[in-house]
Amino acid sequence: MNVSEFIAKYLEKKIKKIFTVTGGGMMFLTNSLHNSKINLIFNHHEQASIFATDAMARASGETQVCFATSGPGITNCVTGITTAWQDSTPIIVIAGQSKTKETIQYSKIKNLRQHGTFEANAIEILKPITKFSKQITNPDSIKYYLDKAFFESKNSKPGPVYLEIPLNIQSAKFNLNKYKTFFPKKEKINKLNLKLIKKYLSKSSRPIMLIGNGINVAQQSNKISQIIKKLKIPTLTTQLGKEAIDYENDFFIGHSGPKGDRAGNLAIQNSDFILILGSSLHSQTIGWEHDKFSPNSFKIQIDPDKSILRKNKFINLKINSDLKFAVKDLQKISLKKNFNEWHKKCLKWKNKYQIILEPHRRDKKVLNYYDIVHNISKLIPENSTIISDAGAAFYIMGQAFRIKKKQKYIIPGSFGQMGYAIPAASGVSSIKNKNVFCVTGDGSMMTNFHELSVVKRNNFNIKIFLINNGGYMSIRNSQKEFFQNNIHGTDYQSGIHIPKIYDVAKFFNIKYYKCITKKNISDNFKKEIGLKRPAIFDCHSMKNQEIIPSIKSKVIQGKLVAQPLDNMYPYLD
Repeated sequence: MNVSEFIAKYLEKKIKKIFTVTGGGMMFLTNSLHNSKINLIFNHHEQASIFATDAMARASGETQVCFATSGPGITNCVTGITTAWQDSTPIIVIAGQSKTKETIQYSKIKNLRQHGTFEANAIEILKPITKFSKQITNPDSIKYYLDKAFFESKNSKPGPVYLEIPLNIQSAKFNLNKYKTFFPKKEKINKLNLKLIKKYLSKSSRPIMLIGNGINVAQQSNKISQIIKKLKIPTLTTQLGKEAIDYENDFFIGHSGPKGDRAGNLAIQNSDFILILGSSLHSQTIGWEHDKFSPNSFKIQIDPDKSILRKNKFINLKINSDLKFAVKDLQKISLKKNFNEWHKKCLKWKNKYQIILEPHRRDKKVLNYYDIVHNISKLIPENSTIISDAGAAFYIMGQAFRIKKKQKYIIPGSFGQMGYAIPAASGVSSIKNKNVFCVTGDGSMMTNFHELSVVKRNNFNIKIFLINNGGYMSIRNSQKEFFQNNIHGTDYQSGIHIPKIYDVAKFFNIKYYKCITKKNISDNFKKEIGLKRPAIFDCHSMKNQEIIPSIKSKVIQGKLVAQPLDNMYPYLD
């Protein structure tokens, strides 16, 4: 048995599907995978393979594996690996490489740009965005490093791992009795000081719990719901942590951030205590002027990442803890005090300032983006996975889509990369025998346009809501606001071409529905929902849809200065 054959046998016990693009630098690896029980799904670009793998891991909660060839194959994966790194997704990337003696790693020559055929020094490129990166130079070490890769990808704070297998190692025989055993380090459990947390919470009269994606990564959403119900604390989620609590939950209030919602921002800015679980407190959550974020509250942040805790200078109490253990400890807290009046006030904001009730401009000829999202959030059933793309889809879905119980919500997240949604939907559809819904813009679709062939080839049950608004709406809005309508590179008139969606669907032989009214969406959805096949709903949307409510910034002495979170545009009287 050679190394490649062993890898295939090893992975058969761990995973069922792999997305990849075949290549010469990984030929022994792919040959062995082809002969295994693993189902190989072939993309047209490695970026799509890594996006699909990322979404598979997020949907399943388990480590997933992506394969890539050497050189451009692995560098094409960098955006997806960065995404997994920033959003704490457990993936392993295994790549081919030139023969060991023809690699920069082996030569140890400083500043050598290339040695082998189609070679890139991927180890050094990926070190900053992986939990560990290793070139395998000893065939007998392969099991050790596979064991380590699976452990590290999920241990403590999950993330990507990179293993590089040179061609001579891929084909080398190895002695199963010679390898050393990987012994994982025992996790250090940091107990929470519950008395201290309870002390500050008891002093509060306007507490808020802020839930980030870390809770979803730690698979603690159900337990969090129990804690919220027990303590009766109004709760917000970040955009990335949206699936942690459903919209109809009586204690869910909204989302904070520059493009959050009024209820969420009013609640957090008027709170006197915030318990933050699994959120890095990115500017998209707390605003760009960090000193203006909830200035009168006592803030406790619990996170497994010490670097995240060091980043946020405005936190009053920082607790470094694995969220699984933290949530288990928090379940022990009980309070005699109630926050009924504060809860009622938050619910009043939630009802009064619903996103759909904002003064959105509407057009009789085309759909309003918010109406599209509001409509599909009512149509999509529980136990579905919803995948949103970047740009306007990221913001408007984040604001207006109302999560139901047992729905998964997957977005590009921290990196905001366009073209994520369709390959990500393929990844989820490959492992879930349930409905998968994809919301993408015409501009985002074009960046991974070719992956519709993968959707069709595998007959993935993906319903694609294509928001047809003439290109890159989000950046077009910014150009109008900051550069006096100096539009460039965002629509046909300013330099980009997008084919008619009908022609795209016909080209890939995917069922097409034209939607120019809300009734079109509902009627066509009902026709399609029971059919296990891909379909495109071409939703003709306003080209100049304003994303509201939002925090506006002004240029003051050459600097962008933002309003506080509770002063959202359009401004209230």
